[in-house]
Amino acid sequence: MAGEPPPGPGAPIVRPPEPERRPVRLEAHGDVRVDDWYWLRDKDDPAVIGHLEAENAYTEAVLSGTERLRQVLYDEMVARIEETDLSVPVRKGSWLYYGRTVEGSSYGIHCRRPVGTGGTGPDGADPGVSRTRDGGPEGEQVLLDENELARGHEYFAVGNLEVSPDHAVYVGDTVRYDIRGARNAGIIPIHFDPYDLCETRNDHEHVRAIAEVELFF
Repeated sequence: MAGEPPPGPGAPIVRPPEPERRPVRLEAHGDVRVDDWYWLRDKDDPAVIGHLEAENAYTEAVLSGTERLRQVLYDEMVARIEETDLSVPVRKGSWLYYGRTVEGSSYGIHCRRPVGTGGTGPDGADPGVSRTRDGGPEGEQVLLDENELARGHEYFAVGNLEVSPDHAVYVGDTVRYDIRGARNAGIIPIHFDPYDLCETRNDHEHVRAIAEVELFF
């Protein structure tokens, strides 16, 4: 499909924004380098935010003739994605751990179910058979729903997610929603709170260092 015609010869020329050079001398291990753009690391600097907004405006201006084509390409890509999907379960002890996504949600859901449930393959590992009403396999326990954690935040990302050797401990740096799923699954929810910022300390454990988690094993 052809896109919109390019701007004619009389169209105004749009210039890309050019960030100011602010040389910073950096030294490490006897090596010295000068970084003109080091100041762009500060995401809270109004000048950095202003530059990013200018870059976005420049992009929109340059691509202003391609809106229809971009929408067509986006719709085609989304149509080829299985938004409600399930990862291949991984067995750890008597549990199968996996992740799944639900159409219309922006983030994944981390789950587990007992070995021998939810499917017809070896150890019940076939994710394509018996499902609950919200798309999960029978016997499922939701350990961490990233969509719940992301509520109220402009940005959210899970760094590392690990299962303790005895399947009994969950550690997270937010506990507003995630302790509910962990506790319902019989897992001890522990809040990793290195700066003592949590205001609800009476319903879950706290640690200021990851090494302290070993005390709960």
